Amino acid sequence: AGLGTAAALNPLVPPVPVPGLGTPMPISTSGGGVAQNPMQVEAGLNEYYARWWSQYGHMAQQAEEEAEAKKATDNAAASSSASTTQAFDPAALARLAEQAKQDAELEAQREAVQQVAAAGLAPAPEPLPQQPPPAA
Repeated sequence: AGLGTAAALNPLVPPVPVPGLGTPMPISTSGGGVAQNPMQVEAGLNEYYARWWSQYGHMAQQAEEEAEAKKATDNAAASSSASTTQAFDPAALARLAEQAKQDAELEAQREAVQQVAAAGLAPAPEPLPQQPPPAA
């Protein structure tokens, strides 16, 4: 009866008969060549996984807390920076508007000179004043 049970567990390792105990107990040699009782192996694995899950749970909880803290910090920083900065620089917009006005005036002068030259009323157009470079 004991041989059938051992063969079912591990066909390569026959059960070890112990005189006076009756049926031999199946053992495993998967632990680095050392014979181990399957109940001890199972208890050791249960203990290992219980420790692993408790550590994993602690790490996961810490990661969630850190993510929430970072999100709160980012939201606070974004709201404070949004209230202190402006979308546009008013001085820069004023400079751009002035530059656009000057460009429009120069373009109107060029068109007037070209119309006069095309009509033949003037011998040669006068040179246009040079536009100053835009301020940075």
